Amino acid sequence: MLFTATGRSTAATAGRSGFWPRAIAPAEATRIFAGDSNNIAWVHSLALDRKGRPRIAYTVLKDAAGVPKGKAGRDLRYRFARWDGKRWHDHEVAYAGTTLYVGEDDYAAASCVTPMTRRRFSFPPT
Repeated sequence: MLFTATGRSTAATAGRSGFWPRAIAPAEATRIFAGDSNNIAWVHSLALDRKGRPRIAYTVLKDAAGVPKGKAGRDLRYRFARWDGKRWHDHEVAYAGTTLYVGEDDYAAASCVTPMTRRRFSFPPT
């Protein structure tokens, strides 16, 4: 089953192959970060706190619109979002540095939500 942050079911159980029987419509999901061509988000880690509420660590590639592949990735940021039971709290945490590989402009060193804690997550030093 796929659930919303509030615990409501949004999709049927996965089929025999283990894949979802249909694509999930954007309206069935909750927007946490409003990305665009200058703010491209990549989820790194998701975990639940002791109350079963989701927490997410992710990065955002800044200012990449119109930049040729392999030339962007000069400004990556770590972000952390958590659900408090009523709404999402989403914050930029730190500068993540530049891309790890030429041609993979969105790649940053991974960040990780620490399981079972409320506000802690780990990321490598930049």
